[in-house]
Amino acid sequence: MNKSIEYRELRIGAAPALPSVTPAWRLASRLKRWQYEIRNLIVLLRFWQSRARARRQLRSMSDHLLKDIGVSRYDAETEGRKRFWQ
Repeated sequence: MNKSIEYRELRIGAAPALPSVTPAWRLASRLKRWQYEIRNLIVLLRFWQSRARARRQLRSMSDHLLKDIGVSRYDAETEGRKRFWQ
């Protein structure tokens, strides 16, 4: 019983507290989560870039090419003016 009393006294604050250390598995889990989020952000940015490129190409097409794909000049201009995230 004497040991438990000493242990309780140390736990209450009789000795200086040790700094808390985050377990390695938790750090690894956080790192994986951040890697996943960054990867998703990169995929989204590439998608937006592709969309913007396709809209620029659509706006630059001649009337003849637009007619071949069945899109009017008005529709091409309307689509081409949209923001990359829309």
